[in-house]
Amino acid sequence: MENKKTRLIPYIKTLCINIEDLSARDKLNVLISTIKNDVSGPDVVCLTEVSESAFKYLSASLDDYVFFQVFISEEEETGSVILCNKKTFAISETEPPYYFDYDQGKGRIMGTGIVHQTTGLTFNILTADIDHATDDVRDRQFATLAKVIKNMDNYVIMGDLGKAGEGVLKDAWITVGCPTRLASTTVNMQERLTRILYAPNLNSNSNANANANLSNARKGGLNLKSLSLVGTKHQIGTHYGLEALFQIVKK
Repeated sequence: MENKKTRLIPYIKTLCINIEDLSARDKLNVLISTIKNDVSGPDVVCLTEVSESAFKYLSASLDDYVFFQVFISEEEETGSVILCNKKTFAISETEPPYYFDYDQGKGRIMGTGIVHQTTGLTFNILTADIDHATDDVRDRQFATLAKVIKNMDNYVIMGDLGKAGEGVLKDAWITVGCPTRLASTTVNMQERLTRILYAPNLNSNSNANANANLSNARKGGLNLKSLSLVGTKHQIGTHYGLEALFQIVKK
């Protein structure tokens, strides 16, 4: 956990956690305390496998956050939720919340533009679930995700992604060298579904930067500073959370 002096430097702190089967109030209260007990709270939280009852309890308990979800209106039992900290970020008026359904399999892509209150820079935050039923379904769903982010020069994608995009998108696990303590986001240590993918800050002199449409002064780059598991001391649910801290770099 960073201290107050560290937070004087512009950062985005993201937290992603699968809360499958997390309906008991005591477990939800652990999650709420985990979010509230930070120095300033995560800037963005992505929750997956959220039930309607859990959503209602969380939204009533976390007044500092704007919530975005569509699974309830779609009459689904569970879904993903994005939380944005109102103290540090605002939802972009030019890039408001959106979602895309896949043409095959389960899950969906949701996202929104967020504006950093201090620097005025805009970033794209997305959550996606990749259905791993078959290789074909996984590949087609990742192709949809790739189309969504094609024209984005900055983004953070969180969710149950598994190996989707591995070797194509920048994976926070790989950036930190995936140490043993981060080997899994599940308690039984058999698999790691939860991932955080991102667009890294590009060198302004590189050819890649010249082709990335980065002339827009509102856009900022991201440098991954740290990655850690959440819930290792106080178990929240069947999965550990994954927390990433990104330094904001003005282009």
